[in-house]
Amino acid sequence: MDEVLNYKLKKPKWCETTIRHCVILRSLSTKSYEYIWTELLAFPCRTTLQRYMGTTAREVGFSELVKQRLNTEIKCLGTEQAKICSLIIDELRIKQRLEYHKQRDAFLEDIDMGALNQVLSDSERSELANSLLCFLICGLHGRFLIPVGFVARSCTGKLLAQTTKHVIKKTKEMGFEIVRVLTDNHKINVAAMEILSSGQPNT
Repeated sequence: MDEVLNYKLKKPKWCETTIRHCVILRSLSTKSYEYIWTELLAFPCRTTLQRYMGTTAREVGFSELVKQRLNTEIKCLGTEQAKICSLIIDELRIKQRLEYHKQRDAFLEDIDMGALNQVLSDSERSELANSLLCFLICGLHGRFLIPVGFVARSCTGKLLAQTTKHVIKKTKEMGFEIVRVLTDNHKINVAAMEILSSGQPNT
């Protein structure tokens, strides 16, 4: 429909659905999107998509962006019950590679645990990361999902337990209350839960 409405317009306008689909398509394959945009269909340009997505400094952990999002959410929540949430934990494998970020003038994809870097040795910090620790703050009564991520290598139960406690503490400082933690039965997750429950895992 946007193709018809924007026909021959110098400043085309796009509906939210079109923008969402284009963002997903471009994230899946940049080359495919560029080809469709230049050769086949009138899609939103890169700068238009970037304005909708915003920019990020690729910070990990409780970044300023996460804090701003939590502050925005808590202002919209009317009751104390709406501030109750759960924490979903998962680990994703990522490719080991070193990438130069022009805007930050820094190399990325080495191990970065944010505020928890002090628990790592110097040799561990210099290694390339191969996993992404994902923490998803999910409202039980309010409808919000806020991700927090850390890049790590060979995560252990002890490190995961420390990271989980850090996320819970920071979330509580922002005014939310985490009442449950969800994860799968991977051995590292089980070890972390045993540490958090002082050796007495509860189901």
